[in-house]
Amino acid sequence: MAVDRPSEPERLPCGTPPDEVAEHALRGTPTEHERGCPHCRAVAEYHRVLARAGAELAAERPEPPPALVGSVMRAVRSQARPDRLIPVAAPGPGRTAVRESAARALLVAACDAVPGAAVGRCRLADGPDGLEIALSAHLTGTVPAPELAGRLRTAVRTAARESLGADPARIDIVFTDID
Repeated sequence: MAVDRPSEPERLPCGTPPDEVAEHALRGTPTEHERGCPHCRAVAEYHRVLARAGAELAAERPEPPPALVGSVMRAVRSQARPDRLIPVAAPGPGRTAVRESAARALLVAACDAVPGAAVGRCRLADGPDGLEIALSAHLTGTVPAPELAGRLRTAVRTAARESLGADPARIDIVFTDID
């Protein structure tokens, strides 16, 4: 698609092209006419204000608050800790394990297939009888909470058996909100 360019450049009411006025104003070399013409002075002032604002923004290099770096590094360090390993029952010699964060993500993903709830948090713990799972969820549909909890437990138990080779000893579900 071709763009038609005007044969004549845009001009102010006095006949001067505004681009020329802006260029002269930014260089500090206005013509005699531009210094006396109200139209040219308005264009020049507009561009001077923009240029001044741009220069001020470029010159400002705000310093972060002193505590910011420390708090960011604490957050980074808290996330950098390696997860504990969860043993996975697998056939054959050797040992197979997954990181706890991967196991949690897998169990939450299994819950995503259950309509009516949005699982937010998943915690894993070693209980006296084996793996204990605690989920927190929001009710997002019209399915009664007890029925929905049963569906979520089934999805989590199936995912734990098939992917981790573990049969959870306990699956707790807490509904924290209703959407």
